[in-house]
Formats: sequence, C-alpha cells, structure tokens
Amino acid sequence: TKIGKEKQKIFFEKIGFYNRFDFENKESAAPLGNKNNWGKLETATIGFGHGFSITPLHLVKAYATLSNNGFDVEPTLQLNKEKNKKQILEKNDSSKFFLNLLKAVVLKTEYTGPRIKIDGYEIGGKTGTSELLNPKGGYYKDRNLTSFIGIFPISNPKYIIYTALEYPKKEPGTNQKMTGARVNAPLVKEIIINIIKLFNIPKKDKNEFLKVDTNSIY
Repeated sequence: TKIGKEKQKIFFEKIGFYNRFDFENKESAAPLGNKNNWGKLETATIGFGHGFSITPLHLVKAYATLSNNGFDVEPTLQLNKEKNKKQILEKNDSSKFFLNLLKAVVLKTEYTGPRIKIDGYEIGGKTGTSELLNPKGGYYKDRNLTSFIGIFPISNPKYIIYTALEYPKKEPGTNQKMTGARVNAPLVKEIIINIIKLFNIPKKDKNEFLKVDTNSIY
C-alpha cells in the first residue's frame, strides 16, 4: 500500500508529532520538523527516521496510543488523571497488527530477540541505531545513538520502557558495532525484570501466547 506525502502528514498530526504536549513538566519541547517543507526527499527519508526529529516523550506517546487500540494516550505525571480519549486509527485491527510486529522482533529475530526475551513473559519492541552528526559535516562512522523501546506485556500492554544512549563505547577486546540490539535491549530487559519483581507478575502459559502472524490482518 502506498502511503504518500499527504497520508503521512495526516498521521503525524493525529499522533501528535507537530505540537508540544500539555504536560506538567514545562521543559517539554515541540518536535523539530516542518510540515510545510515536505518534498519528495522528506517523504522518502522520514519513513526511516531522517528529516523529522521528535522527543523521546513523543515516541513513547505514539507507541502507547498505537498499543491502546488507537485511543490517544496523553502523557501525565498524575496517577489516574482523566483525559478525553480520541480514536486515531481507521481500522480496529491496526493496533493488533502493530503489536504483532513488535512481538515478532522479539520472537523471530536472530540478534535482538535473545537479548530481550524473558521466559514466560510476552514482550515486544523495536531497536533504533543512528549515526551521530559530525559538527564538521556529515556523520560519524564510529559513533551511534542507540535505543530500544519495549512494550510489556504485549497481549495486554501496561508498560512502555524507552532507553537511549549517545555514543556507547565498545567493549574492550571486541570490534562489534554498538547497536540498539546490543546495547539497549539488555538494558530494557533488566528494567522489565525489575518490574516483574516489583509487582510480582506471574509467568504466562506458553499456550496462551499470541500467535505472531503479521499476514493475518493486512
């Protein structure tokens, strides 16, 4: 399916990528991007994360909303704060498809999955690895910004954990590239383990796990 410029712009507006949040912390910022300066190049590059910069909170909000059957989730520091919820997805199954994609990252990938998987618990997520800008022009080839965003439990999302590290150093004696899978996935795993311990969350029977089939909806 072709998305194109206009649909992409409309979705960004629905998901809240154009505005600063009405948030208790006044240091929250608006994304760096201009919907009025959006040509063919931006249409091609925005899909993989270039040309439009959002804050970590905007990313977490987007994942929370898409995981919540498309009902808008507004960030807040207040427990049980009531806010108006609007539906941003045109198809009810889009949220399930989104969650299945994130679950497939954990269950079907060779490098990311083993670093985040916890036996008996349903987890989904996505890595992020980008080269850092060089002030002298271009990008550093040996310096990355690495990240991982995880959702848990994937069948009934309650927690979203996002971590990002700027220029993580290579381990002594290894020449392996520092990526979101190598650096951040294990970190998110440790955070989830602590959530499990804190709230005494029991393991789930393997037969209850959602079948990861990304072809069943679209």
